[in-house]
Amino acid sequence: MIRTAKARERDAAQQAAQWFARLLSPQQDEGVRVAWQQWFEACPENRQAWTKVEAVQRCFSDVSCKQVAMATLQGTDSGRRRILRLAVA
Repeated sequence: MIRTAKARERDAAQQAAQWFARLLSPQQDEGVRVAWQQWFEACPENRQAWTKVEAVQRCFSDVSCKQVAMATLQGTDSGRRRILRLAVA
């Protein structure tokens, strides 16, 4: 069965997300890193998918937890949220 380019890209994207989670795991060891490197080098779709994962990760790393918390808590009149806003500020 011949897989379409779109199917290969979709599979590579799913695998890249799984690799990202595995590499962030505190239980990861050198074997995981070696296996990831082999996957990364196996085909161009894998390299492209990994580049996208890194781009998304960079977007989130630029956002501080305080910014997210304040944005979430803005515009509410609830007493509990008001107290939380004070705690975050």
